[in-house]
Amino acid sequence: MKDWQPIETAPKDGTRFIAYDSDTDGGGVASGLVIARWDDVREFDDEPPIFEWYVTDFDGGDVLGVNLTHWMPLPPPPNPS
Repeated sequence: MKDWQPIETAPKDGTRFIAYDSDTDGGGVASGLVIARWDDVREFDDEPPIFEWYVTDFDGGDVLGVNLTHWMPLPPPPNPS
């Protein structure tokens, strides 16, 4: 898969992927591109799990206020040879 896909088709198994965030003003991501994965997000261990998109920018910082619309797989790492 090389083309952008609707976010509804993104994997929900914890796999990281590139996503497009249409709320670039709210999240503070100028390009709209983020790294995302489906995750159990909760503030305290004794709370019931709440599953949602966990989103970071390309520097690894958390991104808030996202509106993910599309996704694509991360490219493979470069060949070290």
